[in-house]
Amino acid sequence: MAQNEPRPERDYHGTQAELYAGLDIVWDSQAEHEPEFIAENTKYTIGLSVTRKNAIQAARALPDGQARGAEAEDLRIILVENHDVVIGFWNSLDGYIKTAFKGKHYKPRIEEAGKKYYLTSYNQDWEDVLLLLQSGKNFIDKHTTKLTNDGGMPATFASTYQTNQTNFGVTYSKFKDAQQDSQMETDVKIKANNAIYKDGRAMMEDGKHIFRKNASLRDRFIWERIVELLSPSGGGGTPPTPLPQSISFILLLTDADRTVSFDYTGNIFATGDMLTQTWETGTFNTVVLSN
Repeated sequence: MAQNEPRPERDYHGTQAELYAGLDIVWDSQAEHEPEFIAENTKYTIGLSVTRKNAIQAARALPDGQARGAEAEDLRIILVENHDVVIGFWNSLDGYIKTAFKGKHYKPRIEEAGKKYYLTSYNQDWEDVLLLLQSGKNFIDKHTTKLTNDGGMPATFASTYQTNQTNFGVTYSKFKDAQQDSQMETDVKIKANNAIYKDGRAMMEDGKHIFRKNASLRDRFIWERIVELLSPSGGGGTPPTPLPQSISFILLLTDADRTVSFDYTGNIFATGDMLTQTWETGTFNTVVLSN
């Protein structure tokens, strides 16, 4: 029996920007020295670099992570809005149940209406929200008369509850479908990137062999040398060291150790309500340092 194909993983290191730009550069180098490649191996033909660069551009044009996830992200916003509505309706149902079923009768009835799913549903466990809403609908259908006569449930509540339940379910389905679509598009992108990387590296191996006696030309087909050309390291300057958003120190001091020193390049501003000027033995002191 054939094995299932695993999901693809990246064969290359670094960023996608480096992948595309670097491969464009090496195929440009191949085009400049096309006769030597054609003389070396019949797999090289006139204009092959154009075909390979078109493939690079096609991979680059595939949606990036932000684009792939935008639909799911937007649907989740709607799902959260729907969630707020349906939780409110279930809480209203809880009130009607509490009024209609007094004393000890309340506990078994609210559990029948899905109480065990409430906490996780409130915390946005979407699958439990579906169960909570269904339990609530089942309860309304079974106890409509008592909820209306003894609990004060409006005549329109049941239909409005069901409408909001349906809206949540539809949005949930769209959200999950968008998540899966995003993952499929990610796999397509990875496969395309791996394919152009494989073609490029194979050509570079040939280039290193062809120009083995010419160090300058050989370097044009060494991937690590190409990556060095790319920004920020190859942009003509020293890239700035990114500063942290904040630095937190937790200092535990004893009588014999009250001196603390540290080195930091850049401006430091100390903020925080816990900041103290005097270190006391056995006191827990904290301060947040922000650049």
